[in-house]
Amino acid sequence: MTKIPGNRRQPLLRRRDLFGRSLACLGVAVARSLAGILFIAAGSAFAVNLESGQYFLADMSTNDLRDVYEFQAYSNDTVLIRVANEDPYMLHVPDVLIYYQNRATDPYSNQFTASLTQQFSISKFSLAITNNGWFNLYCDLPLSLYQYSNPVSYSVSMLRMPEVPLSYADLDVGFVQNGQSKYGIINVGADLDAATFPVSNRCTVQFRMGQDNVALVADIQLYDTYGRIVTNDYPPEYRSEVTATLTNTGIYTVSLNDFFNGAGQYAVSMIKIGDSSLSTNDTDLGMIVSGETKGGTIHAPGDLDAAFFSASSGDVVQLTMTEVESDVNPVIELYNPAGARLKKTSDVYQISAVLTNTLVTNGLFTVICKDAEDRKNNVHYTLTMEFLAGSPSLYSIPAVPSGLSATDGTYSNRIDVTWNTVSGANGYDIWRSYGTNDPIQLVTNETSTIYQDYDVTVNVVYYYKAKARNAYGVSTNYSNTDSGYAGTAVAAAPTRRALVVGIDNYSPSYGATPLTTTTNDALGIRGTMLLGDPSNRWSSTNITLLLDSQATKVMIQNQLHTLANDSSSGDLVLYFHSSHGGVSNVISQPGSLERFPASRRGQSASKGATDTFISTYDADYTDAELATDLALFGVDTSVIVIIDACNSGGAYQLDGGAPFEWLFAERVMAHYHNIQRERFRRLGLAVPKQLGQNIAFMVSSDYDELSWTSSYYSLYTEFLIGGCSLTAVDTSGDDEYSFLELHTYAAAQAAAVVPSQNAQTYNSTLLQSTIARAAGIVALVQTNVFYNDFDADGASDLATFNPTTGRWRIASLKRWLALAWDNFVWGGPGFRPIDGDYDGDGASDGAIYNEQTGEWRIGSLKRARVLVSSVVFGGPGKTPVSGDYDNDRISDGALYEQPDGFWHILTATGTQLVDGVSYFGAGFTPVSGDFDGDRRSDLAVYQEGSGNWYIGSLTNGVIAWGKMWGGTNLVAVSGDYDADGTSDLAVYHRYTGAWYIYSLKNSATLVSGALLGGAGYTAVPGDYNGDSYDDLAVYQESTGYWFFLTVNGQSYSLLYPVGGPGYIPVLPMW
Repeated sequence: MTKIPGNRRQPLLRRRDLFGRSLACLGVAVARSLAGILFIAAGSAFAVNLESGQYFLADMSTNDLRDVYEFQAYSNDTVLIRVANEDPYMLHVPDVLIYYQNRATDPYSNQFTASLTQQFSISKFSLAITNNGWFNLYCDLPLSLYQYSNPVSYSVSMLRMPEVPLSYADLDVGFVQNGQSKYGIINVGADLDAATFPVSNRCTVQFRMGQDNVALVADIQLYDTYGRIVTNDYPPEYRSEVTATLTNTGIYTVSLNDFFNGAGQYAVSMIKIGDSSLSTNDTDLGMIVSGETKGGTIHAPGDLDAAFFSASSGDVVQLTMTEVESDVNPVIELYNPAGARLKKTSDVYQISAVLTNTLVTNGLFTVICKDAEDRKNNVHYTLTMEFLAGSPSLYSIPAVPSGLSATDGTYSNRIDVTWNTVSGANGYDIWRSYGTNDPIQLVTNETSTIYQDYDVTVNVVYYYKAKARNAYGVSTNYSNTDSGYAGTAVAAAPTRRALVVGIDNYSPSYGATPLTTTTNDALGIRGTMLLGDPSNRWSSTNITLLLDSQATKVMIQNQLHTLANDSSSGDLVLYFHSSHGGVSNVISQPGSLERFPASRRGQSASKGATDTFISTYDADYTDAELATDLALFGVDTSVIVIIDACNSGGAYQLDGGAPFEWLFAERVMAHYHNIQRERFRRLGLAVPKQLGQNIAFMVSSDYDELSWTSSYYSLYTEFLIGGCSLTAVDTSGDDEYSFLELHTYAAAQAAAVVPSQNAQTYNSTLLQSTIARAAGIVALVQTNVFYNDFDADGASDLATFNPTTGRWRIASLKRWLALAWDNFVWGGPGFRPIDGDYDGDGASDGAIYNEQTGEWRIGSLKRARVLVSSVVFGGPGKTPVSGDYDNDRISDGALYEQPDGFWHILTATGTQLVDGVSYFGAGFTPVSGDFDGDRRSDLAVYQEGSGNWYIGSLTNGVIAWGKMWGGTNLVAVSGDYDADGTSDLAVYHRYTGAWYIYSLKNSATLVSGALLGGAGYTAVPGDYNGDSYDDLAVYQESTGYWFFLTVNGQSYSLLYPVGGPGYIPVLPMW
């Protein structure tokens, strides 16, 4: 037989059978007997030394009846032997006999030890050695092949334990460190590889072998420091993973082979549960704390990653492992400090694995992350760990760092960032951003309160912020942000300011008819174009919003004067105005002026037009007056004026005659030039050639056209806002939207809808060179309908209802204005209020519902009209859940039926959107909200007892299923608390007043245990200051007082009763 040794071994010389042909002439049985006697006697002379872990590939035939191998072993050793078939035509393996050579007494004497005959594919032995010395391994041609003329290939391998070095001929895998993954190769079917690792004290270990070659069927067994098998070999099937608690100290061995006789590459990994000292060759994931998300990589098939966290008894921990590439099938296992497995997620294919467990001990817990499929290399995932509401460890999380400061030009090559020490913190995380880039985390667990950033570019302004951390978690919010730079002085970044005006309703003395879209225009421009800028160029503190009665002529002019006074060289000012536009008329008598009514959207105007204006709440704002106000701005401040009003673009069409030019923008600029020329003349200065080039206009229609409305916005403004989320609008490809790019898109789209409306520009050069915002998806999207926004000013109002009298009390905290005070009577006994905008005008309506009769009544406070006098939809056990479920910007009639959990949703047009869909039954509460940001309300329910949330989208499938955030006495108070355009999981403790808020979109805890309210208070969250962030708010019926707390910790209250005994707050769900 011919033998090919593994790796570095030299091939054996072919050994001739001296008796081969004569034996073949004898009877088979006699030949076999004689051959055995002769070869046993001469075994040592022909034997090949077989070292631990080494393999040989050989042939057997009638010309070579036996191969002899020898190996050395000692008493108490364990020896594994495998012999495998390698032949493509025959499945036989050699008959195997093993003898002990007692060389001490007779070098040629042999003691029978073990044998296997007539085997197919594989033969394997596990020998418990009782004698010191050498052993012979005989591989004989099976009797059934004595008449077969061709050679049959096979392989053989031996592994010896414990603590026996591997042969240099095959060193796979050798020593494995905690958390490390290593590759190996099963070279032939019989190949036995080994991995070893030390144990210094009692511990639980998980070892995994993954196939990098699909031909392999991984099979491992674990042996202790004495060579005794640790793994249970029942059932007798292959295994690719072993988890065992080890009690002996010393070197443990894992045998690695293919369960059958395959060959190929594999990888192994080992985790010592509770030992956070991971191998430097694979540092995923390490210590993790509440509120933190870490990235991990499955480097090789079989790779095991470990995370560790400290916790206290009573903590409720939630772990979420989410694939980054679709090749990962996440699996999580959680172990307690004693090494006992607490829970494991399902291996069923999933994008995310979520594990929630209530801990009953203190100490260091271990999380093992792995891929269920185990066949991929270098695939990525994230792991998020958090303590849920009510966990004791939440009270140990450190506060937010304060006093963060970065140096401004102090050093030529670095920026020093400092902050105040936080009690209970043992480290700090530092984040940095610059320009329009998103913040990146520079360092984790900085132990001092100073960080020196050398990775900077001279004269570039960077922005820094920090969080504090300890063993339990990171602070809920960031510190203050401060800018810094290295090198010479850097000029302050230009400031952007905006005045945004929208007027639907006008003073009765002014006489203009109401509109329905202009306040929505203003809110959309503010929320999407400006505050939705991903680069955060526009700050809410620099944006003034004037709606309806706020937008008087004097107020608008005062705001423009303030903007002119605050602006300096390089600054940008935006003035957006959506309202009526009109003309004044000169009658036949010289010097006699007659004012014609403002030109309405969709109405024609009168003859003799000579003066042009835009409408404010109470007066005309003429082109000359606007020019005077624009002249107050410095010539080095850029001013962009956007007007969506009738005939705002050019000339005015006289009834029955030739067009008379109504050049509003041109007239404004003509007046502007006259004013500025006179100013320069008085100063004795030459008029600059570029005078007025700092001002540009974007207007919604041409001189002889009307500006049209759409269902929610005005037509031109609708496409201005819509273009902010379309990358195709960025025609220059610089990832920025210039004002001209947005205008060009909006003008074309509006003209496609209404060919007679053609938007215009003035000074397109400035519009092209001025960036409005960054391109891409809107980073900040205002909620489609604000909770309890009865005046459409972009802020929630204080709203209460008396079920006995049907009287309403509503006040705007933002505007400090009473909107209704017992004079609005709508409803009575049996009715309760439900929030919602049921006519799409951007304002909440007075909607009431009688559960016993199923009757709805809806009235518009903004429009002072009845929308629905009476309609029956519902009945006993069916409660309303406010929301826009079809994204038409109009609240739908939505009901949740107890105890069966059925949903019934009827759109404003009468379409049955949902009827009879059910997730669960009794014990669940419906929750109003848009949890995936698609601007459609979702079907969301919350179970108070377990704290589990189940949320489904009508368009995007399951959003959350069994997500735990809450518990007993914690009621759902969902809202958008981080202004990311999606509703958050929020709960409020009805007795202690503790709030817990979690961002589902960002996988982050926003509020943990903040106290506001308690017994006697009702939670009424909403955006009461109009900053796009929902606030924590409670109402006390006994006094009518309201109390507020922002997410960043600022508290305020209204100690004036808006409500009182008998008045209940208006809520989005019951």
